[in-house]
Amino acid sequence: FSLGAKNSRDTDPPLGTKLAEILASECNWPYEGEELGVVYEQAQRHLGSKGMNDVLRSLYRNCTPAEWHYLIPKLFWYRIYTTNVDDVLENSYRPDSAQGLDSITCPSPFEDHDVWFDRVQGVHLHGSLLDLGKGFTFTATEYSGQTAIPNPWYQALIEDMYVNSVLFVGSRLNEPPMYHYMALRTERAKGAPEVRAKAFVVTPSVSSIRKRQLIDQGYVVIEATAEEFFTGLHGLVTATITSRIDLLKNRYPHQIAMLNAGLLEQQSELLRFFEAVGPRELSPKSKSSRRELFFEGVEPTWDDIAQGLDAEREIMPSFLEQITGNTNGVHSFVLAGHAGSGKSTMLRRMAFELARSEEHTSE
Repeated sequence: FSLGAKNSRDTDPPLGTKLAEILASECNWPYEGEELGVVYEQAQRHLGSKGMNDVLRSLYRNCTPAEWHYLIPKLFWYRIYTTNVDDVLENSYRPDSAQGLDSITCPSPFEDHDVWFDRVQGVHLHGSLLDLGKGFTFTATEYSGQTAIPNPWYQALIEDMYVNSVLFVGSRLNEPPMYHYMALRTERAKGAPEVRAKAFVVTPSVSSIRKRQLIDQGYVVIEATAEEFFTGLHGLVTATITSRIDLLKNRYPHQIAMLNAGLLEQQSELLRFFEAVGPRELSPKSKSSRRELFFEGVEPTWDDIAQGLDAEREIMPSFLEQITGNTNGVHSFVLAGHAGSGKSTMLRRMAFELARSEEHTSE
């Protein structure tokens, strides 16, 4: 992804093999094709932390993006992940970008994305020169650490692959942590169909055997450079999604009336945490339910709730009674539980039932 950008040495931020060659040169060692992890580990011992950081800064800090890099901030993104340690992504975003960028360097606690797409998260999975204190993932030991201690952002990437189309640009898709978390997330009975949203791999060249492997794994291979791909994508998407409001209307069709009425501008901070649901904004029932997605662990959609795919819970009437029983003043109802216990499903079911009850009452 960073090819075409220029670092302080006026070269492209180097890829793995080139970085191994540079590190060996900095230590005055002959480079004989060793893997990056091996060279990096030995060079770090030889140069020390300060010496290594000075070399990495000259290669990956204060990078000037190529012209095509500035197309990325003109588009709306759900979330951006990178295994690069450079700052090309950060330097591509400007004040006039479609979204503001929140740069996150792992290890870091998980934060949900901005539901109104005003800002986008740029997650450095393997460390960043912008936060040297968190270290990097180059060596075999460091890769092992990504799986020995759970990384919530790798887990989020796999979750995102289930419900969103993901573009892989410049990645060989061979990072061990990714396969680790994907294996945990995608265990299913033999013969069960693949239910993840389509993922796309953008690469300027790919061997026929590697292409067959990617297709077997469910990826769509696009043979193009990153510049060619994003130039074409920018023209297509900007013709369809011309503003953030247009994006939100596509994302939340049951709230179009509220968006048209200007509710987003009036209650934007409140709506970052609560989704407004009224009887007129309920999502219409789809012709066919996507049962396989819901029962594979994906968070429920309003269609799933309308279709009744969630199991009936004995506690639901009690919850609804508590919520509707006291109408004096402002009250908070907190639903707490461990991850995967069904909080999102139950909250949506309660919202649905309350909205439907209001509709029947008004009739």
